[in-house]
Amino acid sequence: MVPTTAAPISPAQVPPRDLAVDVARAVAVGVVVVGHAIVAAVAWRGGRPVADNLLATSPLARAMTWVFQVLPLVFLCGGVASARSAGRPDWLAARVERLAAPVTAYVAVVATGLLGARLTGALDTGSVRVVGQALAMHLWFLAAFLLVTALVPALVVAGRRHGWRAVPVALVAAGLIDVAGRRVPLLGWLGVPVVWGLCTHLGVLRALGRTWPGGRRGAALSAVAALLGLLVLVRWGGYPVSMVNVPGAGRSNAGPPSLAMALLGLAQAGAFSALTDGWKPRRPALIAAANRLAMGAYLWQFAGIVLAAVLLLPTGILPAPATGTATWWAWRPIWLVACLAAIAAVLATVGVRATGSPAPGRPGRVGSTVAAVAALAGFVLVTTAGITASWGFLAGAACLAVARLAARHRADWGVGGLALADGPACSAKPALSGGARELVA
Repeated sequence: MVPTTAAPISPAQVPPRDLAVDVARAVAVGVVVVGHAIVAAVAWRGGRPVADNLLATSPLARAMTWVFQVLPLVFLCGGVASARSAGRPDWLAARVERLAAPVTAYVAVVATGLLGARLTGALDTGSVRVVGQALAMHLWFLAAFLLVTALVPALVVAGRRHGWRAVPVALVAAGLIDVAGRRVPLLGWLGVPVVWGLCTHLGVLRALGRTWPGGRRGAALSAVAALLGLLVLVRWGGYPVSMVNVPGAGRSNAGPPSLAMALLGLAQAGAFSALTDGWKPRRPALIAAANRLAMGAYLWQFAGIVLAAVLLLPTGILPAPATGTATWWAWRPIWLVACLAAIAAVLATVGVRATGSPAPGRPGRVGSTVAAVAALAGFVLVTTAGITASWGFLAGAACLAVARLAARHRADWGVGGLALADGPACSAKPALSGGARELVA
């Protein structure tokens, strides 16, 4: 039976705060946003936005994913944070609330905006569908993150009992799942809890104070070995180069995550440990401010990219050469600056605020489980259906509402979205950007 709670980590086992993890979280989310903006191949044809598939045609873009695919590091940061608070009876409900609240606000605002654009004739039905799907495709990560977060109590137990011995076991399991998934594709999705769970487990071990075998040198050697293993898989194992999904490709390293993704995560974790063990970052206020923007930046990044496309492409302010050509790449720096400015404008518009009062009561195990299952279903349905006029989207929105109702009945509930950090709780209502308090345990 999978444990639903774990004994809290004592202050003697782990420092009260790991600022290096806070830095990694902020940097990782920034890298994700920049990477999405760079490869966003948006064109304007026939009066409507069209998304080209850059990864399918550009070997350079596929190679770049080895740098920009940093979600394994985000899962590691989540493992550190969740391991600190998994002993609290309401920890899972708190995680659900911090994920579901900003996502619900995001979905509501986007759906309202798209409805207004359709009614006013600014966008036709086809364009609304394309934009609605584009603005929901990144929510898959939240489903995977919530699923693995629910497994953290079991990972804490495994970390205490088996420590680093669980890592090679998870790698072997990931490889066996890949083999089984080639025969029965549905079995490949077992890689979600195994691969992302491995990345989270590495964070749990850090929270437990389990130093990397061999110290910083061992961490660096492990990172190099993992990268070499990844190269072997790509060169001779039939694994694709891209570390993100490529529409139309036969295999994927990300959906579902494969052994190649597990090795990339191990390489990132080893490099992170080698670079940060013993490091005490300065300017904690600046680090905290960056983390407060993390969830908002992740949620609203594609809204900013779409805004930049709508303002620059139809008007001809920015040329639109053929995707993947040398001219197209030459214009990428200007496009990137425009996208980041648009994302900043969107975040400034939706705002970051923390006001309100705590909701009464604490959900029991059943209530927390209902909240987690409903939120997971909501994330999956909205991701697959898009923010569109469809039964799938309506069902997903209803699931998110159920999740919030089940999760809010707790004595201390806060906002903050990714809930990857650890620290004191706050009493606040969620901001549209979802980033008012990332520092909630």
